[in-house]
Amino acid sequence: IASARKHQLELHDAELSQFHRIVEKTKSQLEGAQQTEQQLQDTLSLMKSELDKLRQKDLKHKSQVDDLNQSADKLLNKRSMYLAKREMYMRKIQELGSLPSGVMLSQHSNESISSLMRKLDGTNKKLRKYSHVNKKAYDQFVNFNEHREDLLERKEELD
Repeated sequence: IASARKHQLELHDAELSQFHRIVEKTKSQLEGAQQTEQQLQDTLSLMKSELDKLRQKDLKHKSQVDDLNQSADKLLNKRSMYLAKREMYMRKIQELGSLPSGVMLSQHSNESISSLMRKLDGTNKKLRKYSHVNKKAYDQFVNFNEHREDLLERKEELD
């Protein structure tokens, strides 16, 4: 009986030491899992802060893109406005007809704007008498006269 009890005690001691080993092994696994969890928590918090930074940068970049788009729209509107003005002025220049030669323009360069405007009004009043005259014919006439004068000068040089 004593040996049976001794044998049973040895079995229980072996079983108890096995359970202690299992408990120690489980404790070390638990500590490893807790360390892994802590590392994952740290990584998660770092990634969340990085995500927040990236979202802030994204918002900033979207704002900059919006500002640039507005600026580009303003520039395009200005460009179209200036192109329309250019077209209008080109049309007015064509309606005006041929311009006098550079010698005629240089004669009036020293005059004030107000005196030139008065002369222009007077000339426009005189020109209203001839509104029925074709502008193209007038342009051709002016070009012909200039060409004729050039030819006469050349003839004089040759003679």
